[in-house]
Amino acid sequence: MEVYSPPRITKELARKPRPGLAAGVALDLPTIDPADGQPWNFDSRVKRDRARALVMEEEPVMLVGSVMCTAFCTWQALNNVRYNRDPETIKRERIRAMTHLRFICQLYEIQHE
Repeated sequence: MEVYSPPRITKELARKPRPGLAAGVALDLPTIDPADGQPWNFDSRVKRDRARALVMEEEPVMLVGSVMCTAFCTWQALNNVRYNRDPETIKRERIRAMTHLRFICQLYEIQHE
């Protein structure tokens, strides 16, 4: 299962199966939640709750996730200074990114249990 990642690993496993591994799902903005036909936008509490339930239901052997690049990317930090971006906008982006980071850590905890 991939979270915050378009289908890369899951796509490769579907294309070339490996013993003991099966392609799971990728949960990212470009992928669609079949429950409502909408993208997996984790700004939405409903989507986060649905993803938690999916991890509990699917019990993936491997859960691959990443952080949002917006607030944690070195290039973004440089752009913030170079283009003198609004500090309030940067603060909101950081809060949003931390919400997403806590969420992916919760998924890792569920998968670990």
